[in-house]
Amino acid sequence: MTAAALGAAAPATAGGAEVVKGTLSPLAAGVERGYDISGPARLQRRADSTTVRLNVRGLEGRTTYMAHLHEASCEESGGGHYQDDPEGGTTPPNELWLTITTNPSGNGHAASTEQWAVRDGERSVVIHDPEDGAKIACADLPVG
Repeated sequence: MTAAALGAAAPATAGGAEVVKGTLSPLAAGVERGYDISGPARLQRRADSTTVRLNVRGLEGRTTYMAHLHEASCEESGGGHYQDDPEGGTTPPNELWLTITTNPSGNGHAASTEQWAVRDGERSVVIHDPEDGAKIACADLPVG
């Protein structure tokens, strides 16, 4: 099991929503590029919406990163982007995307909501390198 796969908490219920928490850790490409990424990730699933929130440390300062909800665990490098409709498009609202813009110290946060409930399964949130899209960090957020 990779370090990224550690730290996912069992789902909890809060105000009618299922909440899953995980911890961001660097993936192989992140380690190779010298990132020391950490921070909490949170997925909230309601009957009609899904929200993902990130607080991340250890990125390059003053840089914008994309993150996405993915369809597999961190042990599988997240798999592909999660899609509400597998036959649908590859952009929001069919996918859940987050934009992280870091401060000078390399810390940032992001949140995004889509108007669908993520299906049960091994899910994760993955941060991509802004230069080439490589998967540099991941947090497990298993649902259901």
